[in-house]
Amino acid sequence: MFFKLISISVLISLGYAFSEPCETINFIDDWKRSAANNLIDNTFLCDSMLEEGWYRIISTAGERMPTECLIDGYRCGTAYPIYLSRKEKMNTQACFIGLYNGVPKYQNTANDQVDCSDATLVKNNLEFAQQDCRLEIPHVGWNSSYFINVTGVSDKTVNKAHKIVFLRLYSTLKTANKQQLLQIWNSIEIPNIKIYIVDTDVVHLSRTCFSHNDPYMRTFDQIKWYFLSAKDYGEYVMYKHERLPQQVNAYFTPCIDSSGFCNCAVAVRSANSIFIANFCETGSYNNRKINRYITSRICDDQLIVNEITDKMYEITFPSGTVVLINRHDFNTTTSPFSTISMIDIKPSKLDTNLTTGLCGRYNNNRKDDFLDRENINRENDTRKFAKSWIANETFFSPSGLPALTYKVQKYCTCTANETILGRPPEPNFKCSFSNYMTTCRQIARPTYISHPSCITSSHRKKRSLEEEDEFPPMYDMTDDAQVIVGDESAVWRNGHTAEIARQTCENSFKLLPVFEICKKYVPTVQYNNYIEQCISDMKITGSDMFLYATIRNFETVCLNDAKKFENLTDTDTNIPNGESKSIFSVIAESTCPSNCSGKGSCTEGKCICINGTYGDDCSIGINKQPRLIKRAFADNCDTSVRACRKFTVPGIDFIPANLTCKFRSFHVHENSSYSVENESFANPGTYSSSFLMYCNLPVSRKKRSVAEEYVASGYFISVSNNGHEFTEELTVIIFDARCYACNSTTFECNELNTCPAYTKYKTPNTSKYFGIGFGIALAGFIVLIIVIVIGKKRFIFRKYDVSNTSQQNPHAQYETISSISISNYHEYSSISASSLGLENSQYENLP
Repeated sequence: MFFKLISISVLISLGYAFSEPCETINFIDDWKRSAANNLIDNTFLCDSMLEEGWYRIISTAGERMPTECLIDGYRCGTAYPIYLSRKEKMNTQACFIGLYNGVPKYQNTANDQVDCSDATLVKNNLEFAQQDCRLEIPHVGWNSSYFINVTGVSDKTVNKAHKIVFLRLYSTLKTANKQQLLQIWNSIEIPNIKIYIVDTDVVHLSRTCFSHNDPYMRTFDQIKWYFLSAKDYGEYVMYKHERLPQQVNAYFTPCIDSSGFCNCAVAVRSANSIFIANFCETGSYNNRKINRYITSRICDDQLIVNEITDKMYEITFPSGTVVLINRHDFNTTTSPFSTISMIDIKPSKLDTNLTTGLCGRYNNNRKDDFLDRENINRENDTRKFAKSWIANETFFSPSGLPALTYKVQKYCTCTANETILGRPPEPNFKCSFSNYMTTCRQIARPTYISHPSCITSSHRKKRSLEEEDEFPPMYDMTDDAQVIVGDESAVWRNGHTAEIARQTCENSFKLLPVFEICKKYVPTVQYNNYIEQCISDMKITGSDMFLYATIRNFETVCLNDAKKFENLTDTDTNIPNGESKSIFSVIAESTCPSNCSGKGSCTEGKCICINGTYGDDCSIGINKQPRLIKRAFADNCDTSVRACRKFTVPGIDFIPANLTCKFRSFHVHENSSYSVENESFANPGTYSSSFLMYCNLPVSRKKRSVAEEYVASGYFISVSNNGHEFTEELTVIIFDARCYACNSTTFECNELNTCPAYTKYKTPNTSKYFGIGFGIALAGFIVLIIVIVIGKKRFIFRKYDVSNTSQQNPHAQYETISSISISNYHEYSSISASSLGLENSQYENLP
């Protein structure tokens, strides 16, 4: 079990009861301790019965300390005598005692059985500042007091009781100072130091900073506020640590016909690791696009990403700070869209007095929560405060991440292996921002979250054409659209009033199976905040469309916070059927979306659907068709960077039942006319999540030759959940963007002058030059026969040697006789080869 973050200073004093050795009143009167004592029987003196302290040697045999190394048997009755050197200067830099930190194993319990092998030191519950893993005591400061800064390891759990931990300081043979005069300190152990750890996690849990829906904002110190105008849309810094490389950016945008203000994207970054959920609309006024992707780039154990459902995520920083994210889908009649309905940031001890951004300063002081970037207090003008935290550099650019500069204090666990032959173990140190991150790479991440490489700082790296097909489109967050937003305050409309809204919201929450138990047992969940948000949303939108999203936020926070209370795991709650369950178990079985619509069981907030139902709330049957989001679909596919054989299809309500894709192919000609194949073909779709799927071309669907009479091709794609009823069609046009600029709406393709020589080909009017082409081909055929007849076969081989095609223009032959139709020319080439008996496969692809 881990403990909470609390700073403790441990006082170490080696002076015992005396401040000066020369003032000791302890004496030893024994002639055997004289330098003149010549041991002849190897019977050494033992002081194990003496109490610790300073002693003065007195004897009629002499009291003076030797000033040179004792030889032969004159050793003061000891095995390793010391002496004072007047000739050699002692290296004061190296003259110190090094004591390492360790935690005795006997305080670790398993099944309440105490292991009393206190000689064994193991990793446990304490962390130390990096410089404090070893306490160095110089010889000149032997009588000074020393402090060790100790921090309890955080588990983000409110324990039932405070804890007591013991700390031990020790040295080993390997790590002790090599000065011969200090070898007396080898394998020394100082009596255990008792440390009392106070649990303060409940304080941190109740200090959540959040942005919900409209968005409603709350600082770490619990001041509620909101954006005054949807005109202030853009990317903002919600949370930024002043020392650690930790930051959370959110993107706010107008929504619901600009009557509301929504969170559409969030980026959680620690150093070069980042998690992004982006569902924002962007682009120019006449070319609007919608981002619809989740990407996770985890490097150097900087973030833990825990997918609760495909709509709910928990991201943990190295400091122990936690970010909770909820996504909500709105299935409107016009076009479905998604928002980030909840961004909750739960601070840790390491955030104290070190946070900036819209969340404010985390220090339990409400007077400095609205400091802008220039450290000016804007508590009387929250709009100026907010606008000062507009992101200077975006985290949502597909091209890469801006650099972060930071100064970080690392924390170390100072541990040791088992005792060997009775000797103290050698110390083992592991330093990081916090020991909380040790399990990062063991967390499995879902497949629908794309995982770019850690080699570069870009979300994209150089990938193969096939790998590029795996990644959903990412559009730049450059919004050039003119958003018309009125400055009028929201008024009640559509028959709603403040009284009706309050009654609707309160009744909806009270009907929740988990409402009363969360209200009673989870003190960090402030249910009144959610009801007030619900009422305000109804006023702004003129409907209850945000009600369910607010309810899901409440249930999510209740379940997540309940996990942090150790006492809620006790089995002491009697449910109606007489079964005894813990309070947490009841909460975990009561916080599923829509109570699983009565068509599934609830486990840890997730629905296990039965009877052929699907969806996060088990409300989707196999015959319900998904809804596609056209503006999130990549309607252009560039063959120079992608294989264009796997297409990402965005939407909502995809289910992993009989997901099917149907294709109709078309071809675009140079005159911008296009032809569509009459027959369609189908292929199984690949389920990724409720909001994303893939349509793959069949393996048997071969690529057409580059030298065909069209400049672009493409497909009309529709999908089905049951394999029978298909959606509307999406259009994707496939072309080489180095040579053409094509439009999937008008099917026009304009030739570019940037086309590389080895990829450019021409498709002229075939009917105009058919006669000339036929004559040239026939003449070439006769010449070829004559050459063979006269035995110059080698010339032909050299002319058509395919092994050199990589070094020559593959269409050189075609360009020299460009008046011939592409299709007819291939026909004549085939005849020529067969007539000559050149049927080897190496000639099949000759131009």
